[in-house]
Parts: sequence; C-alpha cells; structure tokens
Amino acid sequence: TYGDWSSDVCSSDLIDRWSQDLLDMAVERSQYDPVGAIEIAKGIPPEASSYAQAQSYIQTWRAAGGQ
Repeated sequence: TYGDWSSDVCSSDLIDRWSQDLLDMAVERSQYDPVGAIEIAKGIPPEASSYAQAQSYIQTWRAAGGQ
C-alpha cells in the first residue's frame, strides 16, 4: 500500500471520491462564481457516480447566468 491507502480500494472508488470532492468544490464556488463552478464540475468524468448530479448542477448554474 501507499500511505494510508488500502490495497482493496479500486480505481473506481478513487475516481468517485475525487469526483465528489470536485462536486463539493463546485457547489461551494457556485455561491459567488457560477462560471467557475461550471468549469470545475465539467472535470467530473462520466464514469463517476456523481456525474449525473454534476450535469444537473451545470444546467442549473447555466440557467442562473453562468456560461
């Protein structure tokens, strides 16, 4: 193992965790910078479990004036 990563953690779990962190950052950013929030959320890959939620947020932020 590397650091505190367990050897049973698979790559899809890591992608999901990373993607959820990105989504959390995007939601926080949307409060003051919807365009920046959209750019962050667009970095979430389609195979991530939070992808559909990110796409929904992107649509909402675009409708609210984000690009």
